Amino acid sequence: MYRLACIAPRAAIRCNGCAPVVQRFETTQTVLPHATRFGILILTHARFDFPRLTAFNRSAAAAACARIRGYWIMKNHSRIRDVVSRRLFTELMLLIVSIMLLVPSDTVAARTDREDPYWISRASMPTPRQEVYPALLDGRIYVVGGFISSGGFVNRNWAFEIATDAWYQRTNLPAVRHHVFCVAHDGLLYAIGGFFGNWLATNTVFAYDPIANGWTTMAPLLAARGEHVAASYGGEIFVFGGRDDGYVSTATTQVYDPVAESWSYRTAMPTARAHSAVAVVDDLIYVIGGRYGSLTAPINMDTNEAYSPATDQWIALAPMPDRRGGHAAAAHEGKIYVFGGENLQGTQFVFDTVLVYDPALDAWDTLGTMTTPRHGTSAITVNDTIFVVGGADQPWLSPTGVNEGLVLPSGSVAVDRANVQRARLYGARPNPFNPRTIFRYELPATAVVHLTVYDLTGRLVRRLVASRHQVAGSHEVVWSGTDDHGRSAASGVYVARLQAGQHCASTRVVLVQ
Repeated sequence: MYRLACIAPRAAIRCNGCAPVVQRFETTQTVLPHATRFGILILTHARFDFPRLTAFNRSAAAAACARIRGYWIMKNHSRIRDVVSRRLFTELMLLIVSIMLLVPSDTVAARTDREDPYWISRASMPTPRQEVYPALLDGRIYVVGGFISSGGFVNRNWAFEIATDAWYQRTNLPAVRHHVFCVAHDGLLYAIGGFFGNWLATNTVFAYDPIANGWTTMAPLLAARGEHVAASYGGEIFVFGGRDDGYVSTATTQVYDPVAESWSYRTAMPTARAHSAVAVVDDLIYVIGGRYGSLTAPINMDTNEAYSPATDQWIALAPMPDRRGGHAAAAHEGKIYVFGGENLQGTQFVFDTVLVYDPALDAWDTLGTMTTPRHGTSAITVNDTIFVVGGADQPWLSPTGVNEGLVLPSGSVAVDRANVQRARLYGARPNPFNPRTIFRYELPATAVVHLTVYDLTGRLVRRLVASRHQVAGSHEVVWSGTDDHGRSAASGVYVARLQAGQHCASTRVVLVQ
């Protein structure tokens, strides 16, 4: 597998006014059969420094412009045609165009001066795990329990030391658990609840002392929980929602007082849910998204509610642009960033779009895509970087040890409130595709909708939605790679254009026959 770094010229591509983010694209021989040969040709005949392109996160010199290099090949194509067949040359040109144009309209690109957000990669976990909720304590990110690739769950406790970019094994949790939520509080790491056995929720609470490298059993939850979320605030630990021992989503708020070593109930969430994400900004704790329903057919939610510990009251806020469960969230400079999550209804996929929420505006925006989309993990803020560690890179069971961070230079992200009132066309999934892909779009209000597909010459290929009245909310349309006459479209890059009232948006998709 080659990693193709598609980096646009300075400030060439932006996401609705948001700051750019580094984006990678991967191609495999199953998607583009000649990708390996293309890499060799580029190295040999176009003098591409391919390894430097793959290492662009580690070296500013590697942030070379793939588009300019693409133009160089096209300008000097006769030199390449001397050494490759006509068919292979045609496919090479298709690959170059794909690399140059594959970036969807909601994706943003890198800037070499690093003033804008960008992704970095760090040492992977020694053992891939998912359904883990890491926590930061004394400069280390602890990952406890979770599922491994065999489907079993473990009690492993590994700590990632940020300063040395290294993992260290620590004393294991006293019991095997998955969906156990970890919270750092007053020098200790609390591992709260979780599942054991056949998805049985537990009320156990353990506290890890990093100095003694040992665990202590603490006062149990008032009610057993798994797939819950928790946060430390004002000298207490708050636990929200989650599944009970009958795997039913709950709305409870349980609060732990470490001084009294006791739990109490506070005002329940307005909306019962599990597998949410949590973040703290100023004096509010935000519980975002989540799901309800059965284990095999969970239903995602876009709910966004904030809890005030001072008043013991909940506030309903602007919902997420899409419905997510199993996602992660973290706060940075007064904003909340949401990563990943999975959709298990209809077409199953892992969300790749990064969302950003500004509590001051009560507004959402998008911020490009994750390098490795995942679900079943948490996000951890360390200074100017939000780390997303482990999780699963495919729906259901697919644990990974990937450890990546989104670097957010101070003041680099601003939310445009006007975006809330604009129709959005999200990138196609899958992309590239064969034989079908799905376009998903969001309408802020009822509108007459047109969704059409064009080739790169501007020729109309397919009317997917034609003058149809549609209500506000999320919609999906499938394109099977055919034109309006039912004929298969040729391999290549296509542009999908959404018009909803006065709003327009577009995205690009690659069809590989």
